[in-house]
Amino acid sequence: MKKTLIALVIAFGASVASAAPLVGYTVQASTGGGSLSGSLTLLSDGNLPTDGSAAASASNVYWNGTGKSFIFDFGAVFALTELQFSLDSNDDYSFVFKAEDGTALSTKSIARTADTRNGGMYSSLLQFDPIAARSVVLSATGGRNPYALGEIAFFGTLWTAPITSGGTMDQAPTVPTGPTPGAAQAVPEPGTLALLAGGLAIAGLRLRKRRG
Repeated sequence: MKKTLIALVIAFGASVASAAPLVGYTVQASTGGGSLSGSLTLLSDGNLPTDGSAAASASNVYWNGTGKSFIFDFGAVFALTELQFSLDSNDDYSFVFKAEDGTALSTKSIARTADTRNGGMYSSLLQFDPIAARSVVLSATGGRNPYALGEIAFFGTLWTAPITSGGTMDQAPTVPTGPTPGAAQAVPEPGTLALLAGGLAIAGLRLRKRRG
């Protein structure tokens, strides 16, 4: 039996509502590791397995061995802030966030919460500072067979790289006012200089007459 994704979102309140769940991304499984059971579409069908339910279930994607990984490609860079997951509680997993060029940006490790084979599935929500990632690689890093995924959801917004110089589309660069340092200044025309000299001469004669 499954619980809906909506129920968990409501439980976490406004913190989840602050970012939208990503949709339309692709998921690929590596060819390494054991054979895979279950369709990859189960990972984003909006349903969470009931906590404690069996890992090897038709509701989950499960496999044997730690040699398999899953690549979530968003098709563009997103500022991711939250990760919702349903995993087998007997195992350890890692989420590696990668840039558009494939560079690893950050790794989020999920440690097992049960040490018994009958621990079953469990779901949780992980929140973190924004990571501008194009893809995420999920791998099992330890535990017991089988390894299982029930639901994986990423929350975030489309990343827009800030413009650090030249202003933005809706804000033009500041235009300097006043003389530009080092710039040549305008030189008066010869006629202007002659008029100026004549005016000074007349003013000087008038001043002499008043004193005389």
